[in-house]
Amino acid sequence: MSNANSKASLFLMELIMSILFFSLSAAVCVQLFVESHTLSQESLRLNYAVIASESMAEAFYNTNGDLAGLKGILDGAYYNEARHSVSIYYDADFRSLDINDFTYHGRYVLTGVLSEDDGLLTLTIRYTDHKAKKEIYSIAPVLYPKGGAR
Repeated sequence: MSNANSKASLFLMELIMSILFFSLSAAVCVQLFVESHTLSQESLRLNYAVIASESMAEAFYNTNGDLAGLKGILDGAYYNEARHSVSIYYDADFRSLDINDFTYHGRYVLTGVLSEDDGLLTLTIRYTDHKAKKEIYSIAPVLYPKGGAR
């Protein structure tokens, strides 16, 4: 009887050890899946930021540095003459928003600020996560306008 009891307790110990090993393995796998999802979301944000920023840069070159002209090229662009800037507002799904809807549904902002130095125009473009207060991507294309300096 003692031998059968010993075998049962040994089997129970093996079963507990295998459940413990399975639980640890499952915890590691769940952590890897969460990290993978987070990395995928960050990659998606970066891809959209690069595409939107490069589109603004190309439109800047196409309009010969005229920010007011960007409104006709870029969907949802808002031109601020006083700040020499143009902005586009996006929701969490990267769809452009009206400036009035941004307060409630907005997540990302693409802003281009124009500066001039010795006849060269520089558009500093920043794509930021407005909620997290974090810059995702930035570029600063430089243009010598056709027809010389302004």
